[in-house]
Amino acid sequence: MTTLDNDDSLLLRCWRQQFCSSCLNTQSCNWCPFTQSCTPNTYSIPLLAPVYDENICPHWAERWEVRTRPLGCQVSTITALSVIISVLSTLTVMGLIWLIIITAKQLKRGMSSQDWGGNGEDQTWLSYAWGSRLWDPREWGSTSTTARNSHRRSTSSEQDPLLGTPTTRSSL
Repeated sequence: MTTLDNDDSLLLRCWRQQFCSSCLNTQSCNWCPFTQSCTPNTYSIPLLAPVYDENICPHWAERWEVRTRPLGCQVSTITALSVIISVLSTLTVMGLIWLIIITAKQLKRGMSSQDWGGNGEDQTWLSYAWGSRLWDPREWGSTSTTARNSHRRSTSSEQDPLLGTPTTRSSL
């Protein structure tokens, strides 16, 4: 038997199937839903047959609507590929967001020991430049450094003097 005879016998074996379930139960066949025909599919990954062969189905419009054996009659190639691409894209975006958060935390932790202010306060680049507005909703839209510094002073009770400001004590 030659290759041509094998192709013809496969075509006849697939073509005589009249229903999707019986077509997919036949080895090396796939179902084309618009023309309701069973056609040969000898690719190693049947789901990707439309990528390699534009004439996998009799009608051009159903190329990506092929039903193949591993997924069954209810799942087309385009549906399966859409789901795979969506899941991978979502995981990639979530990974990037996680990486940005981890990087921001590392920057904040690494820069917290540097003195940026001339007034003796430890101010990190991250918290001084954009971190306070990013993490504190009360600072969103606020652009003045006095608003940021007054809020920082009111929330940092560890650094506040116990008996008032140093100028008040010296004037007594």
